[in-house]
Amino acid sequence: MKVLLSISSLILLLGFGQCNRPRNPPNPMLGRYTLAGYDSSGQFIFTGEISFVSLEQNRLKGRCKIARNKDAPVGVFDQNGGCEGSLDGEKVTIDLTPAIDDGGLVLEGQFNGNITGVWMFDTFAGSTPQGTFIAAKNSIPGF
Repeated sequence: MKVLLSISSLILLLGFGQCNRPRNPPNPMLGRYTLAGYDSSGQFIFTGEISFVSLEQNRLKGRCKIARNKDAPVGVFDQNGGCEGSLDGEKVTIDLTPAIDDGGLVLEGQFNGNITGVWMFDTFAGSTPQGTFIAAKNSIPGF
């Protein structure tokens, strides 16, 4: 009986020990970012937030909010919804309107703790950079 009690206690302790094991650390790309966009002349165009919640293989998924500045060009609009992206090494491409095939806002940049790069409208005729953006990583999780 003592042997059975000792084995049961040992199994229970090993089970609790597994609970305290550190899990795989989350990918540093995941999290919340504060977004600011500028046109090619440096004029402030939009602000927003990006929250990446999952990264599977090289596909990012999350939520994005954009608040258009009053001087923003036609095509930049307020939005709040799902967004998707892809990650290739440090290169990041974020589609802020994945449900729209033509005219959606796209960010292309480099991840180095923050994300910096160019923003453009994705159209059937192609994509031309319209300005620059910075997405600064926040330590506050969620949206």
